[in-house]
Amino acid sequence: MAIVEPPTRLARKAMSTVVSSGELLLRSIVFTRPVRLVDPPSWVPHIPFAFWLIDALRPGTVVELGTHTGVSYSAFAQAVQILGLDTATYAVDTWKGDHQAGFYGEDVFKEWSSFHDHHFSAFSRLVRSTFEEALSKFPDGSVDLLHIDGVHTYEAVREDFESWLPKLSNRAVVVMHDTNVREADFGVCRFWPEVAARYPSFAFLHGHGLGVVGIGHSLPADVRWLVEQVNSRGQIAFTVREFFATLGEALLGQLRQSGHAHERAHMVGRLSEQDELVAHLTAEATRVSARQAENEATLRQVHALAADLALQLSAASVALDRARIDARAQGEQMSTMTTGLASLREDLRVSREQSEADRDRTQALKRDLAVLREDTRTAQSTADAERVRAKGLQNEIAALQGRLDRAYERRATLNRKVQTLRVTASRLTRQHAVQTSRQKKLARALKQVYSSRSWRWTAPLRRALGADGGSGFRSFARKLQAWAHAARALFSP
Repeated sequence: MAIVEPPTRLARKAMSTVVSSGELLLRSIVFTRPVRLVDPPSWVPHIPFAFWLIDALRPGTVVELGTHTGVSYSAFAQAVQILGLDTATYAVDTWKGDHQAGFYGEDVFKEWSSFHDHHFSAFSRLVRSTFEEALSKFPDGSVDLLHIDGVHTYEAVREDFESWLPKLSNRAVVVMHDTNVREADFGVCRFWPEVAARYPSFAFLHGHGLGVVGIGHSLPADVRWLVEQVNSRGQIAFTVREFFATLGEALLGQLRQSGHAHERAHMVGRLSEQDELVAHLTAEATRVSARQAENEATLRQVHALAADLALQLSAASVALDRARIDARAQGEQMSTMTTGLASLREDLRVSREQSEADRDRTQALKRDLAVLREDTRTAQSTADAERVRAKGLQNEIAALQGRLDRAYERRATLNRKVQTLRVTASRLTRQHAVQTSRQKKLARALKQVYSSRSWRWTAPLRRALGADGGSGFRSFARKLQAWAHAARALFSP
């Protein structure tokens, strides 16, 4: 009967590695949607790992040095909230900016403080001070998770690490951002190899780089696996990085989509304002045109009145020549009419000047209206371009979703392989138990032979057979071996 050979030690070790890696990575919390996705986007790709780390470490105290808009801090705090941990979290920052991240106004802190108080005030506090000033507020050996993300020069990050080292507990982990930025005066990439040489560590390369350092001697098993074992196994390290990078890229896509939606809303608002302005100017132009028409009608009336007065003046002159007796009366009437004519001429001059001014204003309004229409067409073209860009981003998001779906399929394939390996291990265990049972039955059979009366009675015969030089004994031994085989067959199932 064929016997299946048990797996080698190397094969058992490989199967164990695959199973344990999948079980350690696939925590449901890493697929949680973040409550805060805002700029700057450099920390967004590490939010799934922040969820995983809080779940694996279960810290009692979390301190973040450098919070800015609160992307990373919100991830840690949200994980504490979801898991229902008895954890105190602290964000330390001046919220004024620096020469690398840029300086910003009080509005950044007001917006973040309002969001923080609404979501995390039950277990979290904002410490508005420098990192050095905050040291005295935390006792030595009290911090389980320290996130360093302040000024990124070599001197600054080294000072932050060394000055806060006494505050860390015997199970502490330190996270350092921008370990993979190699430009300007960023120095975390220079300090990281020094830390990695002193402590167990693991580095992510995406999202400007994120270094994870195991400082304490009593790290939880899952965290110890990450910082002590993953780096020495290239395939596992690649899988861990690819897993969290894929999840982080999906969150970046969501952030970009949200930003473009905000831009489109802003553009629509500007177009609405311009439409209102165009409508206002059109109404104003209509009113000016109406006034101009009224002025022109008045001018025609004045011309008609002037012509009538001229006729009357002519008639009066003829009457004066014909009737000198009434000369004084006619002269007085002429004087009155002349005065009225002068007044009418002055009114005509004022009306003409006002009409010309209204005409100039109308022309200026028409030019402004043309400029606004051109601006409207430009804004419409920009909006169309933004729609095309948004459509491209939607296609990109769909592609990222496809990648995530394939990752889910790979996970399902790994689970099926793990199930197959478990079935195989169970079958080998049962076969081993059957073999062991057979060996025990054979041992009992031999023991019964050796302790039987027939064996004791044949002892003189065996001694006699040994006296003939051993040939008879060898023949007897062969027979005894045949009896043993027969006994084994008898007790076999």
